[in-house]
Amino acid sequence: PAGEQDLLLERVEKLGRLVSENVNLEALLAVAAQACSFDEVIQEKVTTLKTVGPKIGVIKDRAFSFYYPENLEALVEKGAELIFIDAIKDKVLPSIDGLYIGGGFPEVMADEISANESLRLTIKARIEDELPVYAECGGLMYLSNGIIVSGKHYPMVGVFDCDVQMEKKPQGHGYTIQKTTAAHPFFPEASS
Repeated sequence: PAGEQDLLLERVEKLGRLVSENVNLEALLAVAAQACSFDEVIQEKVTTLKTVGPKIGVIKDRAFSFYYPENLEALVEKGAELIFIDAIKDKVLPSIDGLYIGGGFPEVMADEISANESLRLTIKARIEDELPVYAECGGLMYLSNGIIVSGKHYPMVGVFDCDVQMEKKPQGHGYTIQKTTAAHPFFPEASS
């Protein structure tokens, strides 16, 4: 989010100086190396529950990293097995019953995500074959036809027939008024 700010690099350099002057990085890294990963904690919960539930694929990598731990924990507590997927490296979509794509910055990794065509096409085919999907911000961008960054179009999954274009400045926030159509699967058509 701070990427739009002109003073970002200056701030990063200042923070780097503050950390190097005030933090024993060797000691910090030694302590961190002893900790287990978040993924290991979630998998341990899955094993502890010993229940057979749905397998939920979670795209979690450098591009999709914004997940509330409580959401993942809630899935596990309800018996789901979480299967982590890397949209950059994994070429094959594992056998899953649902897909969760969180937020992040797919526009920053657009070239690498786009290059993984086999995974993108597999995800599209599975969704078209009615694989349930829950996606948030960056995940929704990934499901579009493509992301346009600095005038270059990077193909994405192609489930949503639209492109996402990145601009230098935020383009607006606010509320919209939506009306359901007759084709909506859950709600009746809105009256005029």
